Amino acid sequence: MATSPCGAPTKTGSQCRRLTRAGNRCWIHARGLRARWAALTRNQGIVFVLAVVSPIVGVLAWRYPEFWKRPSAEIETTASARLSAEWHRAAPPTAFPSDGILYFLHIWPLPAENGGGGLEESTGTPGAPALKFTGSRGTPLSLLQYRITNYASAPVFNVSLPVHLTFKEALRNAETNTSTTGAVTLSRDWPIFITKIDPGPEHAFLFYAYNQSSKFVEVALPDFVQVQVGEGRRTMPLTKPEHLKRIPAFLEPTERP
Repeated sequence: MATSPCGAPTKTGSQCRRLTRAGNRCWIHARGLRARWAALTRNQGIVFVLAVVSPIVGVLAWRYPEFWKRPSAEIETTASARLSAEWHRAAPPTAFPSDGILYFLHIWPLPAENGGGGLEESTGTPGAPALKFTGSRGTPLSLLQYRITNYASAPVFNVSLPVHLTFKEALRNAETNTSTTGAVTLSRDWPIFITKIDPGPEHAFLFYAYNQSSKFVEVALPDFVQVQVGEGRRTMPLTKPEHLKRIPAFLEPTERP
């Protein structure tokens, strides 16, 4: 791009020596916006654009800081995750799974002020026979199997799942040798923490709930759980089948009252 001195007379009577495009006045002595823009050399144009745009970018960065942050892959994938829960009655597991760990929710009427939480872990060689679960009198235990599935393309981490337990009196009828539910004796949340759930039904997290008390127990999963997102936590819905929402999950007393 050819350049030449402006040549316009200054207040002192000398000629302006600012460089401009050949045949144009400098941006100070030019008249009109179009003429002033045309007077800028390439380098001057770049400097001018930077001088105008930089303050605008600075203000936007201050006003909308989250807009400029690129979400991490963990945040993006976790935000798109969808957790689903299913449960049904099941016999005690007879063998250890491929990872060699069985998870159990041992239900006992422990008041919330006394603490409690988490799952019991039973470890063994994959495929080896699992321990038999019976009551203190040798009676077989009735278990609930829970399956938490991550329907997403990436794993979720540090899932917090508070299970609500409601204990009710077991009223014995000697004539019929049966029991019915009575008054509520204890109601509390039992927090469960799952380190990681990989995506896909084949990687669902399984655990078993069993009751070793003399009470009836209603076991209810929450509508929402919390997962790890970056350095913080995010609340997300826990999807449950409609037919299971309408049917309370009960465990009968293992021991007679």
